[in-house]
Amino acid sequence: MAAKAHATTSRGLYVFIFIGLNIVAAYEEHSLAAPEIHTATEYVHFNVSCILLDVSCSISVDLHVGSMVKSVNYDLPQNAIPSGNCTSKMSYITLDWNNGQANLSLSMAFKEEEKEWEMYNLNFTANSVNNQPLTTNGTEKVVNASLTDPKKMAIKAGSQKSFKCNQELDIALQGTVKVIVIIKRIQLQPFDDNQKGSFDDADVCAVGEKLAEPVDTIVPTVVGCVLAGLIVILIFTYFVGRCKTPAGYQHM
Repeated sequence: MAAKAHATTSRGLYVFIFIGLNIVAAYEEHSLAAPEIHTATEYVHFNVSCILLDVSCSISVDLHVGSMVKSVNYDLPQNAIPSGNCTSKMSYITLDWNNGQANLSLSMAFKEEEKEWEMYNLNFTANSVNNQPLTTNGTEKVVNASLTDPKKMAIKAGSQKSFKCNQELDIALQGTVKVIVIIKRIQLQPFDDNQKGSFDDADVCAVGEKLAEPVDTIVPTVVGCVLAGLIVILIFTYFVGRCKTPAGYQHM
């Protein structure tokens, strides 16, 4: 009887350990899974006022469809219409286009201080055509998101120099829905004072440099709570098994 009770307890322990290991493995798979790759279809060039811009870019927007969220990508096309303006210390460029379902706009603003310039504002808007939702059965008809923290954009260079980056920069904007501007590669010079139409020497982004991403705290918290619960159950099951074993049979 003691052996049978011990075997039952052991099987219970193995079951809980197996469940715990599977939860950990699932979390590791979630954490280490390759990120979704976003690719813009075109590499576009703009020259407006004193601003030169070569960029391959798309915008990922999370739109609500009932209780679900659908991620929609808007690629910046070749036929986007540029507009902009420059002063001695401030400049901006706005790119407008229509994809048949929405009027879209991506704006960048720059400032020059002392011996360098930097992007200090990045804005994206989407307005549905004919007052229809931006996606089938969706909720949003308008999306407006922006970022005004230059440190989170990290797009800057010395005066009379361009900024160049051939690796992906994912810049999260702040708005009513999740919006990420995905820059696959870029060369930019917002203060081309000589307006010669070609880039000056470039400050290149550091290899491997990544902008800060939101930390996923929900999944680790859930996994931690589940594992803690399993430990409690394991201990409880073990002692219950021992208590149910008749004392007279422990030495058999």
